[in-house]
Amino acid sequence: MVIILAIRNFFDATWLFIGTITMVGYGDIIPQITLGRIMDMIIMPIGITVISILTTLIATILTERGYGEDKRHEVKQ
Repeated sequence: MVIILAIRNFFDATWLFIGTITMVGYGDIIPQITLGRIMDMIIMPIGITVISILTTLIATILTERGYGEDKRHEVKQ
């Protein structure tokens, strides 16, 4: 199914830009009214930020545990 989106003004272009850079895609269901698109433009970056923070937190915890084990082995030797 091909969806053709008409870019009628700067707001449409901005909404498509944010949808593209957040890699959410266009999908089959897209907001048709301005309020829906504004909410979309707020929610998409927030979702990416939350996932990024969680990923960073998990990586930090795993990295610190790994370095902690290395230091214990060095002290014993």
